[in-house]
Amino acid sequence: MTIDFAVAKKGDCQGTFTTGGASAEIRQVGDAAYMKGDEKFWQQMGGEDGSSSKDTDALVEILKGRWFKMPAQDAKADDKFPFCDIETMSEKDEKEGRPTRKEDSVVNIDSGSKQCYDTFRVAIAESTNGRITAAPLSAKHIDQKPADRLKASSGANAAASVQLGVVYTDSNYGGSSMTLTAGTGCQSGNGRDFQYDLDGIWNNSISSLATLSCWLELWDAPNTAGFHQEYQQATSYVGDAMSDRASSIAMP
Repeated sequence: MTIDFAVAKKGDCQGTFTTGGASAEIRQVGDAAYMKGDEKFWQQMGGEDGSSSKDTDALVEILKGRWFKMPAQDAKADDKFPFCDIETMSEKDEKEGRPTRKEDSVVNIDSGSKQCYDTFRVAIAESTNGRITAAPLSAKHIDQKPADRLKASSGANAAASVQLGVVYTDSNYGGSSMTLTAGTGCQSGNGRDFQYDLDGIWNNSISSLATLSCWLELWDAPNTAGFHQEYQQATSYVGDAMSDRASSIAMP
């Protein structure tokens, strides 16, 4: 889920949130809250409430693209819409293990070690032992040139790690990023090279990814069990079936 809100001191707020590829705008003014969702958002709402497909379709036709007014106290009482209450949202994030601020982290698959950094550029510089110092400040801006450099092996610098791929908490390569590294890259056509169980803020949080020296497989259970989906290239949205559902990653 991606949340982008501005909150005034007196409690009024406005912003947008997206989840599962659906998005909605919310505004709260005084004692009233207003919501405008896209077609996919109202379809999801109808499904969550147990409505029939016929009733959901009727709801979508009535509400899509239109502002819907609801009492502010109802919005605050419903834990799906406490977006104007910063304290409530922070508590909710902590309970669900979601990051309350953006972070760029690096995980070494071989050792299991994880380090967090202020920027993606610093994360890559540290993980490559200084081999790459001009990576983008944000992992969202990996274009072909830095991607090609990251795909390369450590070369003469044996202390540097190889970047296998990057996963993100939000769609469109947004939110927090985690770069997966190891001592060697994947061997194409040689079966599974690495796997990693997601924990903490990363369990059930991935919505987009970038492949580097490996393809990435997302699995909805630990130890690469359950349902899975394979990605052979950078993917701005992993799809409804896997978004916020991955509990482990395989790198073939």
